Amino acid sequence: MGKRKAVFGEKHTCNGFTAVGRLCAAVMLLLVLTACSTLKVHAEKLETLSTTEEFYDKVVTMVEQGRMQEKFIVLFDPAFINPQEIRGHAFERGGYALEAKFSHWSYSWRQEPEGVVVSFKTGYFLSSNQDKQVEAVAEAIAKDCQGKTDYEKIKYAYDYIILNCEYDLNKDGAYNNLIRGRSCCNGYAEAFLTIMDKMNIPCKYTVNSSHAWNTVYLNGAWYNIDTTWGDAGGDQIDYTYFLKSNEDWEGMGPTEATAMASFPAKDLELRAHYPNYTLLAKLKTSAVLIVPLVVLLLVIYLLRAIGGQKTRNNIAKNEERIRNLYKLPDE
Repeated sequence: MGKRKAVFGEKHTCNGFTAVGRLCAAVMLLLVLTACSTLKVHAEKLETLSTTEEFYDKVVTMVEQGRMQEKFIVLFDPAFINPQEIRGHAFERGGYALEAKFSHWSYSWRQEPEGVVVSFKTGYFLSSNQDKQVEAVAEAIAKDCQGKTDYEKIKYAYDYIILNCEYDLNKDGAYNNLIRGRSCCNGYAEAFLTIMDKMNIPCKYTVNSSHAWNTVYLNGAWYNIDTTWGDAGGDQIDYTYFLKSNEDWEGMGPTEATAMASFPAKDLELRAHYPNYTLLAKLKTSAVLIVPLVVLLLVIYLLRAIGGQKTRNNIAKNEERIRNLYKLPDE
């Protein structure tokens, strides 16, 4: 018996579904199974922590590795999580620079079938490229200060930050301060801390409920220093907040200074000539992308040049064949 020919425009069905319908259903089923599998894997990846000490160690490791958020299953009451203990663990692990990264964070918890799940989140983190730009600027400033005294390095960083940034309440972090030139107090304080870290000068990120500044170590004592309030706008620098003892301190408190008297600052009217560190940092971090692009363009150019030469050679050969075929005289 011969096969029945299909009539143009006739629909072919199979168990009430079109072929397209069956394909869509299969795709939807696959998506649902994939989503369920992902959720299951995600749930299995949650680590169970028995004590608050384990929790503190894990969140510090999380921040060290640049992750902004993590979830854990805990076997203790989350109400006993102590913010000061977290900062203490961070300081023990990575000093003041790592501790400063815990100035803005939050956590919450909820009851899940597998137990109490705590979600920990930190703020003011950068992308990999942004972090590299901040590091590049801080390293360039530190390199430019090689051979200077610690006092000269501190003043250099103080002046640089103030002259290259304007206060902006809506901008956070060292990236906005050092790269974009606009930030609020935490950006000033984080920028100064980052530069001091590159200069190997002990420095603290000091914060209260409404403001952030620094405490820096010089000649055996800790001094108050506030680049935010030292920024008088434009190219105006106020040294009222530069290397001050608690007795002379007009900034916010409580402070962590130990100096019995303010440091006898000198050469306050002198200002260094600063290279465009921001531009240098952007060029340095962009080189990773620019170099492959240049290589690719060069390869394309060479291929086109080789192809063009082959085309010219082919044309010449064809012209020679035509002359030979029709016995045309050479030009």
